[in-house]
Amino acid sequence: MNPAGKGYGGRQKLPDNLKQLFRPVAMSKPDNELIAEVILFSEGFKDARNLGRKLVAIFNLSRCVNSRCICVLCPLLRL
Repeated sequence: MNPAGKGYGGRQKLPDNLKQLFRPVAMSKPDNELIAEVILFSEGFKDARNLGRKLVAIFNLSRCVNSRCICVLCPLLRL
């Protein structure tokens, strides 16, 4: 949590000796289709690639419906 009280002047720069203790981190978007495919293959499904794609599509649609977003994935469900 960031302090938000009086006298808080924003973030301070880290000293050089502390900067050396940290390393840069890169974040990327996970490949949900590949994750679903691997899980389904490991559980013994023969057509895991196809099922993985369908599962990801269903979860993407349900996320749009539940959050009431207006997105490209669900043009028929726009509110």
